[in-house]
Amino acid sequence: MNYCFSFCSVEMAVREGDSNFSNQMGSEIIPCYVHIGIERARLTNCEHCKRRAYLRVFDTLVETLCDTSLTLAWRQECYSFIKKLLPLLFEVLDSTSYAKKVSQSQTLYNYFVESALFNIDMETKRKSTGSVAKKS
Repeated sequence: MNYCFSFCSVEMAVREGDSNFSNQMGSEIIPCYVHIGIERARLTNCEHCKRRAYLRVFDTLVETLCDTSLTLAWRQECYSFIKKLLPLLFEVLDSTSYAKKVSQSQTLYNYFVESALFNIDMETKRKSTGSVAKKS
């Protein structure tokens, strides 16, 4: 019971994000969540339960990746763990389902993170060229 409560608490922490998170500081919330989820899956003898446990972790990270109220750094960290989970999903999913999960995660990353990074880069360039133009 306590173990399940801990897993759910860490899962909620992943979904809520860490507003102070930066790639330089690091965070233990996402790695802890992934580790606990993998351990839960490994401790079960039921293949269906194992698949559900892996997919729960994967899907939580994907949903968090899409949450635009969270920092880009947090969502990028989620994506880095999504990529690390792919070999486990390969073991528990059929090839069609696996391909769909890979495609889904890449598409969502491109839309919710890459496009945001592109927009930030364009805004930074616009501001820098705008300030140069004003000085002239």
